[in-house]
Amino acid sequence: LFVPQVVLATEPTQQIGRLLMEELASYMEPGARCYTKEEVDRAMRRVQGLSFGQRRDIGGGWWCTPHPSGYCLGGANWVVESPTHKVSIVGASAVALPHVQRHPKQLSLQMLQRADLAILGDLLPRERDVPGAEAGRPMSDICTGVSQTLVRGGNVLMPIVPCGASIDVIHALGSHLPSAGLSHVPLYLVSRAGHGILGYLEILAEWVNAQRRARVYLPESPFLHNDMMASNRLQVVSDVWELNAKRYTEPCVVLAGHPSLRFGPVLHFLRLWAANTEDAVILTDPLWNAVKGDSGTALLKPHQPLKMKKMCAPLDYRLSMMQVSNLMASLSPTATVASSHWFPNPAPETLLTVYHGPLSTATVASPVKDTPATMDVGLASTLRVERVGDVPTVGVSCRLRDKDGTLTLE
Repeated sequence: LFVPQVVLATEPTQQIGRLLMEELASYMEPGARCYTKEEVDRAMRRVQGLSFGQRRDIGGGWWCTPHPSGYCLGGANWVVESPTHKVSIVGASAVALPHVQRHPKQLSLQMLQRADLAILGDLLPRERDVPGAEAGRPMSDICTGVSQTLVRGGNVLMPIVPCGASIDVIHALGSHLPSAGLSHVPLYLVSRAGHGILGYLEILAEWVNAQRRARVYLPESPFLHNDMMASNRLQVVSDVWELNAKRYTEPCVVLAGHPSLRFGPVLHFLRLWAANTEDAVILTDPLWNAVKGDSGTALLKPHQPLKMKKMCAPLDYRLSMMQVSNLMASLSPTATVASSHWFPNPAPETLLTVYHGPLSTATVASPVKDTPATMDVGLASTLRVERVGDVPTVGVSCRLRDKDGTLTLE
């Protein structure tokens, strides 16, 4: 969330974001332009970290407050409010799943309720929103695929970013492999940011869910990866050279960046294991495996011929359309705004305002007694809301154009 000269973020987003940007800069080949560590430092000086529930005055009589989104450590939805108005901004969010052990603090809805306006974004893509699909199934498939590969003597490569769902993967494998008789198989996390992120997790009691937070007050760590590191089942190295110096053993599971498969230590392992039909690459990142029906073909195309077995199981916990509908019923906003990417054909009775593209037009689905129309953004930007008693009103002078059955106010 942006205010003049300041970027507001939760503290984990601020700290983990810095580590990931520094790692990304380190991946770049000489001459490739990304950004430098100095530029990261300069940018991060503008970021102010907030705790959940901490209010920040953003001027003009408005305040903003982050609340848990349940999506990742530090993931937040935001409330922006004044004494007379309240706006709830709902981004990437996730509900607790009964069969998947996750670490973020659970989605909080109470402070988002009864908003004058709810703005929705970053929902589960429609191509992944399969009715009746079992929540958490990809994690189960990943664990099964890993154990089957290891049993036949193969290695597993998982291109990841060392945060978010990747921590869930480490914990899931840490529990699954011993039950499959594979506790002797090592996991290697190859990441310059790995030690920093895993170390930072130790001080994040405020940001984890209740189950993990309860373990903070016990002698054991709330995170399984600490036990795995103590027993050498999980080894964290900065790069491939450090891994080779450790004389790593195979078969093994390697988690390495970058999930784009275009740079980073993952390229070394794709070349190393490309010709082995017993090895496998498992694609889990939801942002880099977003094409419907693609199954990783586009990502892996530059690395052909590739004889490794391939599995595409994006770990995407974002809210589905059904969950969003239930969420809106619970929040009871006066009005809701979302991108047409998620709501291409809103029902007229939903009072859902859908924006088509960035700063182009705004399509308003009105109650059935009125006529849905499209308002030009240039016209919309001139509107001024005035109150008549307790009723907000807008006066507008425009013409109505009918083109191919589409009504436009301009």
